[in-house]
Amino acid sequence: MKNDNSLGLPNSTNPYSLNNLQTDLNNYLKEYKKLINIYGEFNLETKSLGQGGTSMVKGFIFNEKEYAIKFLSENIKDNDSKSFKRFKQAHLNLNSLNLSTVIPQLHMDKLEINKELTVPYIIIMEKADKTLKQYISEKRNDGSLNHIEINKILKNLYLIINEIHQHGIIHRDIKPENIFYYKNSFVLGDFDIASFDEDRYIKLHDTKDGERLANAYCSAPEQFIKGSKITQATDLYALGQIIHWLITGNYLKGQSSISYPPEYDIYKNIVRKLLNENPKYRFQSIKEIIDYIENNKKPSVEEEIYTFDEFVNKYTFNIHERPKFVNYNTYDEIKEITDDLNEVGKITELEYQEGYSNMPFYNLLTIDEKNLIYRTDRLAMEFKIKSIYFFKHYYDFGDSLIIIETENLEKAIEDSYSNTECQMQR
Repeated sequence: MKNDNSLGLPNSTNPYSLNNLQTDLNNYLKEYKKLINIYGEFNLETKSLGQGGTSMVKGFIFNEKEYAIKFLSENIKDNDSKSFKRFKQAHLNLNSLNLSTVIPQLHMDKLEINKELTVPYIIIMEKADKTLKQYISEKRNDGSLNHIEINKILKNLYLIINEIHQHGIIHRDIKPENIFYYKNSFVLGDFDIASFDEDRYIKLHDTKDGERLANAYCSAPEQFIKGSKITQATDLYALGQIIHWLITGNYLKGQSSISYPPEYDIYKNIVRKLLNENPKYRFQSIKEIIDYIENNKKPSVEEEIYTFDEFVNKYTFNIHERPKFVNYNTYDEIKEITDDLNEVGKITELEYQEGYSNMPFYNLLTIDEKNLIYRTDRLAMEFKIKSIYFFKHYYDFGDSLIIIETENLEKAIEDSYSNTECQMQR
């Protein structure tokens, strides 16, 4: 989309300063309020989604859906800058993969602001709900952040980092602001300074080892030292800082001692190792981290009880009168609860009963997710969950329980069971 400067926007001196560039871009968008490209007309929203030293992100509406459009704060009127080459390189390489753990990008284009200024931009498909930083801030504020939620987030992050590393990509700028909550899971964005395996991908700019481009808190020490080699362990250092931030709300500085609540004990050694200044002494892959967790996680009885109680508290924290039952019966509520319940079952030994004797509970296996039909590991029966009740005891630790109300279904192997209410407790 070309601008003939009929609006009287200034023809700023070239080369552009960062401040002049962003000012002229903002003025242009304020006047035109739209972008036109091969897809059609994107209309500007009033709110800005973010602005930094290297880019600006604006919200647009297209076909009644919200999109985020990222403008690189670079003038490519006369030549391609290093930043633009990295910008373009990341877009082309990521689109060749179509990874499920990476926020998708629809289209790359350029916008001519005036005779001296042309700015590149990328359309990001369907704006993400929020960043990890915003997501955690909301959870902390409403009191619903606990170690069950944090464990779920970390498993999502392990999946993300493992996938990009397996595809020969080192992100180099992993931080809560670059992780996005998108369609009920977290995905990674902002690959502008990523390192791509030159044997697999298009190479438009060679980012030298030790060239510091990322943020201060989550950047590994080698990113500040000229000539230092950048490896997967560089991203894992950032993961260590994020784990510490999720647990404490702060980043670890220098050789500070690590102290976590009992339910996070296993992460002390993980974080300590991930934040080693020498990348050779860190975990070298996500697999090594997961193997360490599997081999060392032996929760105490107190931790098991605490885990279940915390799970119940997540769904009863806003109930001021106790003891009291709380009922959940919508699709999204039941789906989230069953996902959480399976995570709890990996940490603590749960038991359930149908009015007779207690039996060990292992896992809820999904038979038909759309209709909320499940079965357990041990029972050869299928059941549809109608609603889930939580009972939080007023003061006794470990006396809480949940009740799963089910509907009649033909079961998998034996004869049909009648309607049942399954009580579960630790």
